[in-house]
Amino acid sequence: TDYGDDLDGDGFFDELVVQFPVELFPPGFYAVFSRLTNNQGTIIEDVVEYVPISGEEDTVQLRYDGINIYNSGLDGPYRVTNITFFFDAEQVSQYPDIVTQKYSYTEFQRPDVMLLGTFSEDTVDSDDNGLIDLLVIDVGVNVTKDGEYTLLGFLHDQEGNRTGIAITSGNYSEGKGNV
Repeated sequence: TDYGDDLDGDGFFDELVVQFPVELFPPGFYAVFSRLTNNQGTIIEDVVEYVPISGEEDTVQLRYDGINIYNSGLDGPYRVTNITFFFDAEQVSQYPDIVTQKYSYTEFQRPDVMLLGTFSEDTVDSDDNGLIDLLVIDVGVNVTKDGEYTLLGFLHDQEGNRTGIAITSGNYSEGKGNV
């Protein structure tokens, strides 16, 4: 079975929880690797969980981050693949793929700040010598939760070489704007 879990009560799923029964021996803590994809196989998230196994039938819960699902922009149903159990660093079992119920990615938690994909730039010649002293880039953002945020940006030339770096921090209120 699967369900969306809204941990903070804001109306968006913070996690997608997929649970299923297993029976493994010996008892102990097992590492479980799994991959969440859409039905076309596009990877959304890889997860490793450490779960206690009793040696009898247990229910395993795998949790996938709601922000990663939202950021993927992919609707479900989702597919949980590569479910592999490890005990003492040895692979001991592989579980069949699981297909979830249908979800929209918009049901999942949004990040606190999202880049809108818009920007503008301006140049400053602070000493009037005809040369650019400063490149100012405004980036469009959508703040979904009031708070203090830091934005780090890298400037690259046409060959992909880093030519500059900028960092800014501040308190931002919910809404769309430019940084």
